Amino acid sequence: MNEIEFTASNAIDGKMLMGRYWPAENPVAFVNLMHGLGEHCGRYAHLGAYLNSQGISVATLDQHGHGRTQGKRGVVKGFPVMRGNVDALIAYGMEQAPDLPHFLMGHSMGGGIVLNYGFENPNAPIKAIIAQAPFIEPADPVPGALISVMKALRKIAPNMALKAKLDPSKITTLKDEQDKYFADPLNHTSLGTALGIDMIAAGKDTAARAGSFPFDLLITHGTDDKLTQFAASQTFASKEPRAKFIAYEGCGHEVHNDFRREAVYADLSAWILERA
Repeated sequence: MNEIEFTASNAIDGKMLMGRYWPAENPVAFVNLMHGLGEHCGRYAHLGAYLNSQGISVATLDQHGHGRTQGKRGVVKGFPVMRGNVDALIAYGMEQAPDLPHFLMGHSMGGGIVLNYGFENPNAPIKAIIAQAPFIEPADPVPGALISVMKALRKIAPNMALKAKLDPSKITTLKDEQDKYFADPLNHTSLGTALGIDMIAAGKDTAARAGSFPFDLLITHGTDDKLTQFAASQTFASKEPRAKFIAYEGCGHEVHNDFRREAVYADLSAWILERA
């Protein structure tokens, strides 16, 4: 697989974002990919390689506070900036392949971002959206007292980030994938107060607007996900006439890194190619 490193500038705050582009030979479609909280875009190289083999090019980038993009870990001013990251990624993708159908995909936090982006940008130059284990609601309710504390901290210490303990078994059911996650120096467990508050607010807004999503939509989720709520994804998809929902029985949060990986890849590429 050929990898091209690139940079893209967020037009809202000027942040330079570090990205990776995996071009396919004779591509028929293009995926713009947004990673999840605490990880980085390089973790999707295996997915990029598979999609390349199916004639699908992929571009992805490290968001604010993540991966090789400079800045305090987990700290973002808010969701408008994250939508700016999507704009920057799509603009890069369109430069590389202006004549291909473009798809927007996000995992976890990235899934929540692409759903929010779809509602806010109904005329974006994309064919369809894919949300994998999207953050609509967390698997465990966030205590109201904690939300109040985070809101207060956002005002008095906007660059503060909270450290979280992450149970390896919540990422995937596969021990080797758990070990790889925690051995990766680019991963972290920090969550900025502004990002945390806006993720929760955007998820609630997404749920409230169910039934009016302006794009074809694929939502996938592992039934044993203990980080983002399976039921929230299922309910949202059931209200969307243009949505397809796929449940992966027994899989955890990262279905692309779990024991049904081959089925996840095949379902994803088939859905994309049907619309290319």
